[in-house]
Amino acid sequence: MVPGPPPRCPKYQSLDMWRGVACLAVLVFHSSWMPPGTPGLSAAANVVAGIAAYGWLGVPVFFVISGYCITAAVDNHRRKPGASLLTYFKRRFRRIYPPYWIVLVGYLAIVAFFDLVVPGRIMSSHGFNRPWWFSPWQWAGNFSLTEMWRYHVVGEDAGWMLGNAWTLCYEEQFYFIAGMLLLLTPRRYFEAAAGVTVVVAMTAILTARGTLPLQGFFLDGGWLQFAFGILVYYVRNYAGRAVAMAAAVLLVAVAIGASWDPRQLLNAQARNPYLLYFASSGFAAFLILVHPFDERIANARILTPLRYCGQMCYSLYLVHFPVVFFLALLATLAGLHASPLVSIPVCSAVAMAASWQFHLYVERRFLATPVGARGSFRLPSPDLSQVLRRRGRAAVLRDG
Repeated sequence: MVPGPPPRCPKYQSLDMWRGVACLAVLVFHSSWMPPGTPGLSAAANVVAGIAAYGWLGVPVFFVISGYCITAAVDNHRRKPGASLLTYFKRRFRRIYPPYWIVLVGYLAIVAFFDLVVPGRIMSSHGFNRPWWFSPWQWAGNFSLTEMWRYHVVGEDAGWMLGNAWTLCYEEQFYFIAGMLLLLTPRRYFEAAAGVTVVVAMTAILTARGTLPLQGFFLDGGWLQFAFGILVYYVRNYAGRAVAMAAAVLLVAVAIGASWDPRQLLNAQARNPYLLYFASSGFAAFLILVHPFDERIANARILTPLRYCGQMCYSLYLVHFPVVFFLALLATLAGLHASPLVSIPVCSAVAMAASWQFHLYVERRFLATPVGARGSFRLPSPDLSQVLRRRGRAAVLRDG
């Protein structure tokens, strides 16, 4: 058990909403089948396609949120007397791997079935990799979520079965490093995390220049996005006003440094490092500046749909990718060239419906603290004071 003052307010209530925004942005990104400037697109469709091209920025935003949430879990764990490190890793494993495996196996089974049964091998001819194309090492890398860096150590080049799983590889590396810091430096967790951040920043510069071929490892700079979330947690719970302002200034400086050439911000290419660090550091600075309004934002009724998207965001992230690809295949076979004005709402509606069912009947079985009864969703209970006030007004009206 780590001595010292407890965290002031470890739960950032509006993070569910921001998590929902990030996941919806990725959904829109994958649902726009035509890039801006495609011949035949209307002016409105071009605008929508141009906006959707930046939807991948939901990934660095989500990494910042993960940095905050896992740090909160680590901080809580290191303050519990007799807490086991095994419990930390078991919860991370249970939360991530079983739902991912179910989606991955289901996706591969559907691809294999249609590729073998339907004449013309329509799946593999439209961008779907057959399961038997992958080597044993690639199978191991995909199922262990190490494929992002596995090829640096053993086996052939990386081969993805589920294309969006690369982000989970970075998540798992962050969980592992955070767990190691919890084991080795529980009393100096934040200082150790700062040290790792400095080392990663220096290594990322060498990696970007090609001096060190470390793409896919957290050392390539992926850790930094999570580190911004760690900083937000520390500022919210332990730092004084001066440190908080210094942290906000630092994050803004990183965002400005990433945008030193404004033309780079107009390049919507996925994983553009300038945009990536601009978005992650800017979002972290935003969280620090708006945290006094956290409760008000979290309780805003108009944002309730976003909060529900945030609560099922992992299901949405896993399920939407194969759903969008299957819908694109059906559109291609039907000879349809759907503009973003059509593909985005159709894909979003189908993916949201499928993800909701997956969340209810699969994902929630692996949550540490499931909400409501298993297999059904329960709306949050209204505030008791609001109920009493409503009943009081009703009694006044009834009694005259």
